[in-house]
Amino acid sequence: MQGLSEKGRNKYKQFSIQSTERGDCMKKEPVIENYIEIDGRDVLIESLPVEERERIGILIQDRMMELVGYRRKNASG
Repeated sequence: MQGLSEKGRNKYKQFSIQSTERGDCMKKEPVIENYIEIDGRDVLIESLPVEERERIGILIQDRMMELVGYRRKNASG
């Protein structure tokens, strides 16, 4: 599995407008592409397998929660 770099914890969005005709820009919805930096490369999130996206989402959530003082508690049996 790929490791998440320090900068990779921060997601950012790239906006682009797809238009084929001049003046048609206001009629088109913007296309939102979410990228994340993994091992120094910007990777389109939708290009990752679902399991990898879920793992990264949990990792980002855990790190954000740690910043405000929470930690995940593992269930003990």
